[in-house]
Amino acid sequence: MAYAKTLAHVGSPFYVPAWRTYVIARDWQARAKDVIGCYPLACLAADSDLEEGLRALHKEAFVSVTLVVDGLLGPSLNLLRRAFSVVRPLKTHYLVDPAYEYRPSKHHRYEIRRAMLRGIEIRIVPLSIILDAWTDLYAGLVSRHHITGVQRFTHESFEVLAAFEALTAVAAFMDGELIACHLWFEHKHHVWSHLAASNEHGYSSGAAYAVYDYSIRHFSGHLINLGGGAGIGEVAGDGLARFKAGFSNRSHTAYMIGSVLDPTTYEALCAARGNATAHDYFPAYRAQSTPGADVAFSQASSTAPD
Repeated sequence: MAYAKTLAHVGSPFYVPAWRTYVIARDWQARAKDVIGCYPLACLAADSDLEEGLRALHKEAFVSVTLVVDGLLGPSLNLLRRAFSVVRPLKTHYLVDPAYEYRPSKHHRYEIRRAMLRGIEIRIVPLSIILDAWTDLYAGLVSRHHITGVQRFTHESFEVLAAFEALTAVAAFMDGELIACHLWFEHKHHVWSHLAASNEHGYSSGAAYAVYDYSIRHFSGHLINLGGGAGIGEVAGDGLARFKAGFSNRSHTAYMIGSVLDPTTYEALCAARGNATAHDYFPAYRAQSTPGADVAFSQASSTAPD
């Protein structure tokens, strides 16, 4: 539950015993409640009773459930397809698999060397030690990219996050100033990218290249999920996807899964929005005029160096 509390700005943690995980309950226009998985990925136990979990959510009068899974841990895709009514490829995730050689692209190797020649110092530090500096760094990212929704983490969120033993903060400094930082989660020989941010000095020096390389080498022997690009699905010109692909040696598809738990209320909410026939967005009643605007919880908060 501790991690779910970092998402208090989104909704309230709700425990699903059959899945041994928390989801986040959200209000919809004071008319209904639905649930989403924790950012950036829902972590379902491999032996989850998926149907029982859905029944439990139905009993609590939630209208729908939406989760993002990467399929590296947890129930198989076949089991998810049997239990959930919506199972859609969401985006390509870029991995560093210890079964293959780690060799960044020629471009990335150049940028890593260039960053280090500029006097950047990279080290692992407790997030609690750099909490205020990290919060300022992340606030700059939020402002720069107009981030809203689940990714708009607060200082209080980071205070909770700093207490996690499974969290590793890889930070880049120049002349004593924090210019870039990447947060990673580790579990059972798997590592996931969580959040990353740079300031203007970080962008101009290419610090993110060096931070990624240092992090990947630090977690050598683990299956590392760098996450996906900035857009939904495969987006041409996605600089973040190209940036991550330059470090990866394997790719994998992440999926959005979901189910309608209360069909009557779901249809009424869709009808009230005038999109009862919308089939390209789930849940349809949350569809925005900007595609993907309400699935921010599934996106990576790190950005490619400018």
